[in-house]
Amino acid sequence: MGKVYQLIKANRAQFPARVLCETLGVSHSGYYDWAKRTPSRRAITNCQLIEQIMTIYRTSDFTYGRPRITVELADLGVRVNHKRVGRLMREAGIKGVSRRRGFVITTHRNKRDRPASDLV
Repeated sequence: MGKVYQLIKANRAQFPARVLCETLGVSHSGYYDWAKRTPSRRAITNCQLIEQIMTIYRTSDFTYGRPRITVELADLGVRVNHKRVGRLMREAGIKGVSRRRGFVITTHRNKRDRPASDLV
């Protein structure tokens, strides 16, 4: 529901809030209640975590992914689940670098040719 309210907030310069609420199927009183509300403790903690994640990410030369960042946070004394770290990284657009080699295909089959007959 928060994303709908953020969409309304972003477009209030072009359209009245009541029209946007009616179009998106939410109550205008709910929107105004959301607009007045202070951020939750969880949202504040998430912002602080994202700042710590960004700091660790920068110091790793933009290479660390979710597992290493989770370990670094644990070393700093921050107890947080790896799934939450992954979700926050996704929302912030942070991606680790994978240095694994990709799978290389050396033979390309011609799809117009018939497959070889089974000799077994």
